[in-house]
Amino acid sequence: MIYPMRSPCAKVFLGTFALSALFIPIAAKPQTPAPPQSTQKLSFDVASIKEWQPNQPLPRIAIGIRYSKGSVYAPCSDLSSIVRYAYHLSPGSPITGLPDWAKAQCGPNSFSVDATMPLETAEDQARQMMQSLLEDRFKMRMHWEKKDIKVLVLTVAPSGFKGKIYDPKTFKPATLNCPEDDPFCSKFYGRIKISQLASVLSRPDGYLIIDKSGIIDENEYETNFMWASDKAEASSLPSLSTVLREKFGLLLKPQTAPVDVLVIDHVEKPSPN
Repeated sequence: MIYPMRSPCAKVFLGTFALSALFIPIAAKPQTPAPPQSTQKLSFDVASIKEWQPNQPLPRIAIGIRYSKGSVYAPCSDLSSIVRYAYHLSPGSPITGLPDWAKAQCGPNSFSVDATMPLETAEDQARQMMQSLLEDRFKMRMHWEKKDIKVLVLTVAPSGFKGKIYDPKTFKPATLNCPEDDPFCSKFYGRIKISQLASVLSRPDGYLIIDKSGIIDENEYETNFMWASDKAEASSLPSLSTVLREKFGLLLKPQTAPVDVLVIDHVEKPSPN
């Protein structure tokens, strides 16, 4: 499903999202974060934060944090998603110290953030402004720690890479339906750069995928596929690793690697506007 954009040039960042929607990546970056280089604290010109009310209708646009020229808009976003946007973390990048109410998935304890900034503000600067908002309005304090954790490393199979380059003239929208034996299967269809694939497929409740494929071209590749969910006892669908190997010639290898972990020392619910 495609939702109307708030602005013709808007970008959307989905914090905790379902891959069952048509996904055209425009905000994913490598999953290993780095603290902002600028020592100057940047702030939004104006920022409104409102807690999402019970029984409030869902937003008509896609749930997620949307960057556009002069504004950042986050309808019905939980704290976890806001933090991931601010610090440019993939869905699978580890965060510790978040309170139980931080993962609300558009319900109670979710927030609507509407912020404005100068038109020339780049998205990396907007993310730094979101960090300032977290410090000022959520009273958030954090630090980074390097930890060895279990990850999945994405590499090219010995047979070579075999992704199909996206061609708008021949590409057809996929019709993907989960089988009866796996109604909660994962779907991924649309197009994506391989350099973004690891970040997008990482999961907040599962695994962090690190890209070591060496594929740095700017081509977008077709991504129409489904894979078995963790909830299915005997799914007829293949695993994610099988799909990546057969469709793209990519391998997922489990490893232990040092990863930057964002540690939340303190955070509060924001005071009303």
